[in-house]
Amino acid sequence: VSFSAANAIETVANLKIAKGEFSASAIAWLKSSGYIDPATSKMNVSDRFIAKMSGTTKNGNSLPAVGDAARLKGLVPEKAWPWPEGMSDSMSLEQKWNLYYSEIPQSVKTLGDEFLKRFRIRYEWVLVGIDDRAKLKAALPYGPVQIAAAICSPWSSTEGMPPIKGCGCGTQHATLVYGIREDGGIEDVDH
Repeated sequence: VSFSAANAIETVANLKIAKGEFSASAIAWLKSSGYIDPATSKMNVSDRFIAKMSGTTKNGNSLPAVGDAARLKGLVPEKAWPWPEGMSDSMSLEQKWNLYYSEIPQSVKTLGDEFLKRFRIRYEWVLVGIDDRAKLKAALPYGPVQIAAAICSPWSSTEGMPPIKGCGCGTQHATLVYGIREDGGIEDVDH
């Protein structure tokens, strides 16, 4: 959920930057604070920050929890709270979890607060059924749509995590829809 939410926000922000919809002072602040990657000139926020601030558990998270964390606690640049140094394949899943979800320094949280003084994060719900492509297509001009979907076998977790239930009525995975093809197929980025 955190990765697809961050990517949705980055996509909309980068489009607004490209269209000149942010003020010069807002762009200058984003650059000086590290939100815009100088190598790509694109906004890149920390997935790890939003995952921690939204209360992700070993059972996952929800779209509202992640959306509200971004809306109420802000975002920080990837370089302010990056993938943890020292993460390695030799670590147990528990060690990796504890490192990734370690406590965020107050200075990083303060940067998220500063972000909120300059930018608002908002989201809306689009309720669509599996065969209702029209509503989904109508929402796409406003930005990519984060969806929650059921997943099917052979998807399952390893290394001690509970398996992801496959093909049930519920939703267990979030992705990002960016288009609807002429044949009705959904163009979707899985994170």
